[in-house]
Amino acid sequence: MSEENIRTMLDQLAEFESQRDGLAAQKAALLSEVKVPAEIQAIIDDGMRRMNAAPVVDRSFEDALNFELSALVIPDEIRDALAKIDAARAEINNKRQEHQREILAADQVRRANIQVEINAATAKVYADIATRKAEIEAEFGGDLDAVNRNIEDLKARIKAETIQHGKTVKASFWQSVFTPGRTTWKTDFLDGCYFDLNQAVKDIDSFLLSQSGSLLDIRASIQKITDSLAGARKVGEPSTMLRRNQ
Repeated sequence: MSEENIRTMLDQLAEFESQRDGLAAQKAALLSEVKVPAEIQAIIDDGMRRMNAAPVVDRSFEDALNFELSALVIPDEIRDALAKIDAARAEINNKRQEHQREILAADQVRRANIQVEINAATAKVYADIATRKAEIEAEFGGDLDAVNRNIEDLKARIKAETIQHGKTVKASFWQSVFTPGRTTWKTDFLDGCYFDLNQAVKDIDSFLLSQSGSLLDIRASIQKITDSLAGARKVGEPSTMLRRNQ
């Protein structure tokens, strides 16, 4: 694979990402337009206003009660009728309290009915909003998934070709950075090399001092060290990293 082909794929990767970003922007714009209509908020505000409105008071009923109370004047000459007057006053007050309870109960029913109206008026709108958002997700989901798959497939191809090429390749918007395999060493093998090397030095010293040894023995010791070093040395696999140009 030539460097030019890798550069072409890097530019294609930028085009795929631009396509994905464009689709995501269109999707976000459409979703932001799906809002609760103003008329629904007006329905809610009107319902709350009606729910919080003061209950209607039957003034004619109140006036009639007050008239009955005003007619109950205690004559100076009828002191023994006080008990009856008090009983009449209590009865009138009981009527007032009962009427107020009826008004409160009726107002609770009225508020509940308004809440039912609000729920009925808004339920369909919220259902339509949810449906529209689901349609947008379905409309763009497949395209975005396809673009993302193309991007991942293309990245894998670029990395494989860059490793085969063996050098970093830079295009207009992206670059594929090549990293050669890192050499590592196994410490247990290196430890063995230390002792083997010391033994080789001793063999050389013995040969030089007495010439009683054999060069073949010295070579065998050095060969053993070389073999140990070969076993200790490991070259890792090369790798690549895709990076946007600064």
